[in-house]
Amino acid sequence: MNRFELLQEGRLSPVPEVKHPEKLGHSALRAYYELGLRFCETESYDAVAINQFSPEDLSRHTPGPDPIRAVFFSPNESASKNMHADGKGEGLLVINPRVRTKSNFAYIPEYCGSIMSGRAWYMILRPKKFIFSGHIYIPGVQFEYEEHLCESPVSSMPVHERDHLDGLTAISRTIAVGLMDLRDAEDWRHLCRQRGITPERFAGIVKNENQPMHSFNKKTGRLELIDPNELQIPEI
Repeated sequence: MNRFELLQEGRLSPVPEVKHPEKLGHSALRAYYELGLRFCETESYDAVAINQFSPEDLSRHTPGPDPIRAVFFSPNESASKNMHADGKGEGLLVINPRVRTKSNFAYIPEYCGSIMSGRAWYMILRPKKFIFSGHIYIPGVQFEYEEHLCESPVSSMPVHERDHLDGLTAISRTIAVGLMDLRDAEDWRHLCRQRGITPERFAGIVKNENQPMHSFNKKTGRLELIDPNELQIPEI
């Protein structure tokens, strides 16, 4: 069963904390790091929780079939850039990630493999400001405990992936999820404002998918397949 099937079938299991992260060993840490890096590069994803990999994948690439409580953030994800002090932007493997909410919640744009294999955008309630902590591993650079202040919408990814380690997906939080219509000017305006990007930049992100995407049609109340290359930017 692959990652998307695990998500959509609700097969993610909560993962307990690693009791002694410092005893994992650099060879094991590097194996989890490289597994996450390969996945994010191949699938153009920003982050992945280790329990999203199947036991077969884990057995093939890491010390065993059981996941550890860890998240990999790609070099492109803002968490990697914010949490790496020298700004080089390597990917990060974070062991025992924790989130402490520091402010109220707001609707943040996201997408997740639990909704149409990650090809449908939605709005979900996330904390606007939170403390993200854990043991950070970067090959040949560091392995130490750190805490960082994160502010959405710059990065809600740490909360998103922490949910996966707790066995939760976007589908698990359906009460807080509102699907987006990528052809609707109001939805587009809200998404760009929340992410702090221009409509043209977001259009580039969407069209970079290079495969059909699902968009919620407000008029029909249904999800529909759209071709990102033919998507017209609403006039906002």
